[in-house]
Amino acid sequence: MTVESQALPLPGNALDAILEEAARGTRQEDRSQPRYSFFRPVTILLDNGTTCAGFSRDVSEDGIGLIHNGELPLTEVDVRIAHGGDSFVMVRTRILWSRTCAGPWCASGGSFVSSE
Repeated sequence: MTVESQALPLPGNALDAILEEAARGTRQEDRSQPRYSFFRPVTILLDNGTTCAGFSRDVSEDGIGLIHNGELPLTEVDVRIAHGGDSFVMVRTRILWSRTCAGPWCASGGSFVSSE
C-alpha cells in the first residue's frame, strides 16, 4: 500500500492546522505577531523550477522563518511544509530577507501571501 502526500483541502484553514500544532507547548515571543518555534522539513520551490530543501524555524500568522542551503532571491516562492506523517501545506511566501548564517546554511524570513 502506497501513501501519497496530499495538500490540505481547505485553503482558508490550511495555515490554521500548522499554527495550532506550533502553538501547543511553546511560549509566545515579544513581537508584533506571536511566533512559535516550528521545526519541520520544507521544500522551497522557486518560479524557475529550482527547488531547495530546508527546515522551518518558526511560524506566525503572517510569516515563516527558514533555514536552507544557499541564499534565496527576494521574491515570491512556494514553501511546502511537512504536516503530519504524510501531508503537507503549500504556502505562497514572499522572501523578505535571506543571509548566510554558517557554512552553506542560510536563514531567511518570509511573509505569507496565500496557501493551498
